[in-house]
Amino acid sequence: DRNIPYLCLLGDLTNNAYGFQFRAFFSLLMPYGFHQLIALGNHDTFHPNLDEALHIHPLIKRHVLQQELYHKETIQQCSFYVLNTQKPQENNMYIEKDQFTWLEQELTKDQADWKFILCHHPLADTHPGSEDRSMHVGYQNAQLESILKGNPQIVYLSGHLHNSYSHTALCMKDDLLCINVPSFHQVQRGIRKEQIGLQLDLYHDFLHVRFRDYRQHQYLSSVSYIYDRKKRCIHTIYPK
Repeated sequence: DRNIPYLCLLGDLTNNAYGFQFRAFFSLLMPYGFHQLIALGNHDTFHPNLDEALHIHPLIKRHVLQQELYHKETIQQCSFYVLNTQKPQENNMYIEKDQFTWLEQELTKDQADWKFILCHHPLADTHPGSEDRSMHVGYQNAQLESILKGNPQIVYLSGHLHNSYSHTALCMKDDLLCINVPSFHQVQRGIRKEQIGLQLDLYHDFLHVRFRDYRQHQYLSSVSYIYDRKKRCIHTIYPK
């Protein structure tokens, strides 16, 4: 798996945002040399003993945040937008006006063929479990959706749900492709098999999505997906 050039992680790198947990995580990740893009999860920013000020551990600042808490990176003519909560929340997100304004302005002028949104929280009523308010963006969900809708180049990547690979990972919400990555650890819904991730192979007009067992270093012989960007539809491919 060292041949994978880019690694996207959708948060909950730790359980309680403690320094020793971040150190353990990065000690496992760093030897591989991945170019990484990481959105922070609620477990990475919230702790019951902290106040409402967002405490970012120095290791996060060094390894995760490029410039700001929210930021954009261009990789091989594709745009990646990393969104993060601006106040620690036990379950949902809190997005300030500046982040919304930045996102809307950047998307408006962005000419990239593919635009990926990396956010720990899924949009409401997309994947199994996201109908629960504590399991999606939160009360600002509609505001975020209004900025994203109408742009077929956008792919929204999320985590948070602790779903298994046996749950539907891809869905369309209007013209927006939403992808929820399976939980790598502590699977709570579906087949409780861990260390399963998604591998995305990107082409000009379509996206090929497969499940990969990173413990066994092999693709799962289960369903895979093709997203046709021109037709704005998902093709589900079942094994023969």
